[in-house]
Amino acid sequence: MSILKLKRTVISEIQDNLKNYAYILVLFVLIVGCKKEMDSSQIITSNPTVLPFKKLNVAGDPIQLKFKDATNELAALIIENSLGTTVLKATKEENMFIFDVPKHITQKAGLCHWTLTENAQIKAKGSFNILPNPNNGTYIESYLGPRSITAVTSDFSMHVIAPTDAYDNPLSDGTKITSTYQFKDNISSNSITMKDLMGWKNIYAPQQAGRILVTATCNESNSKELTSIVYPGNAVDFTITYARNHDYADGNQTITFSSDIIKDVYGNVVSDGTLVNFVANNHKNIRLTANGTTLNGIAKARFIHPYEATEWKVKAYVTGAAQSKPISVSFIAAIKDYQITLTNDQRSISVENIQSFMDQIVPDGVPISMKLNDRQGEFVALLKETSRLGKAKFELSTEFYDAGEYSIETVVAGIVKKQDITLK
Repeated sequence: MSILKLKRTVISEIQDNLKNYAYILVLFVLIVGCKKEMDSSQIITSNPTVLPFKKLNVAGDPIQLKFKDATNELAALIIENSLGTTVLKATKEENMFIFDVPKHITQKAGLCHWTLTENAQIKAKGSFNILPNPNNGTYIESYLGPRSITAVTSDFSMHVIAPTDAYDNPLSDGTKITSTYQFKDNISSNSITMKDLMGWKNIYAPQQAGRILVTATCNESNSKELTSIVYPGNAVDFTITYARNHDYADGNQTITFSSDIIKDVYGNVVSDGTLVNFVANNHKNIRLTANGTTLNGIAKARFIHPYEATEWKVKAYVTGAAQSKPISVSFIAAIKDYQITLTNDQRSISVENIQSFMDQIVPDGVPISMKLNDRQGEFVALLKETSRLGKAKFELSTEFYDAGEYSIETVVAGIVKKQDITLK
């Protein structure tokens, strides 16, 4: 019985709570409805009209837009230009709204679009243009490149001029610019018409090496001085000569090859440091090379005299540009003869009395070779030594060379001697 009574009590409380929730819900709906009705009654609509304004302005001048019959304080003016979008609030005077365009917009040349909005509704729109203002001063940025060219008719440096006003706006197309350059005794000026933010002029290389100085002028403002260096062009063919103490092939003295003054096609002396390769071919078609760099147009290279009589064909090259006419250089033998001395077992072979053209001992280091063949003429070994105090020695040890009959062939400074030996 008590459980039934408890259930009835709980059900009664739930019903009372539901009634309270219903009252709260009805009250909330009434409040919201009244609020919406009140907000809609506060909305003020207007039809503002823009007053005449200057549509073509100069950078830096103040710009103001006025709208009459504008009463909604929520009105905003949206301005779009190349910098981005700006939203302005109005200053109210009676039934008129006034918008002062900020300096960061009025100082930027270009087209500006404006839109007047009220409560997210577009009420009016239009545009105005801002032109560069050269009256407050012109500033010139100028560039020149490349800064080094060669003295050929096809090479040039480009002079680029970008004049701006005091607010860094490029001046209008059609603005006149003067490009002036000086080379030696000549000063030349060229009139350039500005287009697409800049003006430019190609300054072609003269036929002489030197320096070109370049400057620019616009609206009585001047740029800084720029420099382009004109280097000589590619070398043209040249000649070479040689100088030496004597014509003996002693392998000791040097022979010096020199070019004449190497020039380009217009007679300019080539730049210092131009690499010249000298190539000598001997009677065995062995190629010798040396190189030199120019100083005042002349290049030199040195070769050591050969060890044997020969004739060289010598030619010089400036790689990819020029070459000399070939010349011939002859060397006569400095070493006339030498002696071969054998020990009793003929395993020690001495090459002696190697004397030069004045009967002096040859310089140390003369290459000496000896070829060893067996009695059937088959090659066995090739031994090499260099002279020391006018002689050299070859040792044929028993560990490597068996006893028997052999033949030797020695070569000193191109002089060949053959002899049969018997190793014991």
